Amino acid sequence: MPKKSVCDSGFALVLVLSLVSLLMAAVYTISLISKVDAEIGATDAYRLQARQNALLGLGLAIAELQRAAGDSAAVTAPATLRLTNSTTLAYPSLTGVWSAGSFSENPDNWFVSGNFEELGPNQITPAVLPPESSAITLIGNGTVSATRDMARALRVPIADTNGGYAFWVGDEGAKAALAILPADSPLAPNGAPLVIDPRRDIPSFAHNSPVRAQPFLWNDLRRLVGSTNMKARFRSYTTKAQWVEGSALVGGRFNINTSNPISWEAVLRAYENARDPSQPELSAAKAQALAERLAANIGPKQWANAKPQFGPFFSLAAFWDSELVQESLEDAGITTLTQGDLHSILWPMLAVRSDTFRIRAYGDARNPADFANPTAPPQAAAYCEVIVQRTPHPDPLGNGLRFEIVYFRWLGAADI
Repeated sequence: MPKKSVCDSGFALVLVLSLVSLLMAAVYTISLISKVDAEIGATDAYRLQARQNALLGLGLAIAELQRAAGDSAAVTAPATLRLTNSTTLAYPSLTGVWSAGSFSENPDNWFVSGNFEELGPNQITPAVLPPESSAITLIGNGTVSATRDMARALRVPIADTNGGYAFWVGDEGAKAALAILPADSPLAPNGAPLVIDPRRDIPSFAHNSPVRAQPFLWNDLRRLVGSTNMKARFRSYTTKAQWVEGSALVGGRFNINTSNPISWEAVLRAYENARDPSQPELSAAKAQALAERLAANIGPKQWANAKPQFGPFFSLAAFWDSELVQESLEDAGITTLTQGDLHSILWPMLAVRSDTFRIRAYGDARNPADFANPTAPPQAAAYCEVIVQRTPHPDPLGNGLRFEIVYFRWLGAADI
C-alpha cells in the first residue's frame, strides 16, 4: 500500500486551516449582521419614540390653545403688540392669548412650551429669547433670515422616559393673507371686494393677480416669490387664514392687534382698491406712511413719559372709538383722509382675534444610559408642523368652538 507523501499531509492541513478560516469569517459576518440589525432596530425605536413625543407635544399645544382661545370672546395677538418699537423685541414670534373678559395689557400666557408646565405661565416672555444651548429652535434659519425672527421653546422632559417635547404656536391671522381671491374676500359696504394687496412689496401678488390662486402652503409662496425673499417676510404674510362667521369659515380678514407695518400696509391698500371715486384716495406712499404710524402707535404704554398708545383691542368698537387711526393719520401727515373714510370701507375685513394658527412641535428620545447627563445629545429627534383652524363646531369639552388640524407635515432639520 503506497505511503502518503509529506506534500499530501501539508495540503490537507492547508485545506483544513482554510475551511476553519472561512467558517470563522462566516461566523463573524453573521454576528456583524446581527449587530447592525440590532443597531438599526434600536435606531428605529428611538426615531419612533421621538415622533411619538413630538405628537404628544403637538397634542398638548392644541389642547392649551383650545382651552384659552376656543371661546369667541378671547383675543389673540403676536408679541410685536407689546412694545412701541418692535425692533427692540427679543422674541417677537410669540403669540399671546387674552381670555374672555380680560382687559389687561398683558396676555394670560404666551403660547410656547415651558409656560404650561410646573413653573406656571409667563416663564418665557417676549423680553428674552431663550439661548440655543438651553432651548429647542422651532423657527430657525430654514424659515427666517434674521435671528430676531426665530422661535425657541423650552424642552419639557416626559416623566418616566428619557424623552422630551417642545412646541411653539404662531398667530396666522395677524399676517396679511395672500392666497385670497377677490371672489373669496369680504365685501365693502359699496359691494367692492376688500382684497389684501402687497403690490409694493411683492408686485406679483397684487389684488387682481391670478397667481393668488396658486399658493396653499407657505412653501408655495417661497417657490413663487423666492425662498430668500420670503424668509424675511415670515412674520408679515401667510397664505390663507380663516375666521368663523356663523356656521361658515370666511377668509380675507385681518387681526388688528399687530404692529407689523408690512402687514398693515397690505391691508390698507384694500381701501384704495375698493373706495368709491368720490372718496379720498390713499396712494401707495400714503398707505406705507400710515401703516408705519399705525404699527408704531398700537400697543400699550411702556414707560412713564412715553406717548400713550392703544391696544390690545378687545372689540372692533373699541378700535374705532379710539383715536389710534386718526392720530396715526396726523402723524403720517395725511390731511385729505379721515378715520371715518377708512372705517366706511375697511370695517368688514377687520377682527380682534385669529382663528388660524401654525404650530411646530418637537420630540426626542435619549439613551437610558444618559439619564444622569442632561446635556447628552438625543439618539433621535423629530419635528412636525400643523395648521389648526377654529371651526363653527362646538368643542365636546365645552371650551368654545373646536380647533381642527387642516394640514400636517413632518419637518427635517433643514426645514426649521
